[in-house]
Amino acid sequence: MSLHAVGNRFRPGSCDVVYSGALCWHNVPDLLAQQFILVDARMKLQEICKLLQGEFLTEETATSNLDIRIAGATDLMSDALAYMKPGSLLLTGLSNIQVLRTVEMADIAAVCFVRGKQPDAKMLNDASESGLPMFKTPFPMFKACGLLWQKGLEPCF
Repeated sequence: MSLHAVGNRFRPGSCDVVYSGALCWHNVPDLLAQQFILVDARMKLQEICKLLQGEFLTEETATSNLDIRIAGATDLMSDALAYMKPGSLLLTGLSNIQVLRTVEMADIAAVCFVRGKQPDAKMLNDASESGLPMFKTPFPMFKACGLLWQKGLEPCF
């Protein structure tokens, strides 16, 4: 669970963290406290694909039911290695084999290709063999990230 302000992100420091699903408020006026809601920031990969009007490029198996709570977007695989967190979703416009190698090294859960990019057959075959879900979206990176941010997914960095 993460804390969000209605219409904007919650600012850290105004509230204690969430403990066992119960919100512990300290020094927050009642009127202000009513403006905040708890939002479950996890989404199934299948839901993300649907939200982004995507199309799975690898087989939809049990991996499409992965819980994703963190996403990051970059075309620089060095940034992906430096900042992506294990289990996160990578959004990228690159569709070459370096993406697959980076994802394996960084333990990234899934890849979304933006702007309708289509990786080659060898890359898709390698991804399928390793059980890595991949899908593409027609949206540009900015819009895809905005939609995921709106739904409460957290950024990698």
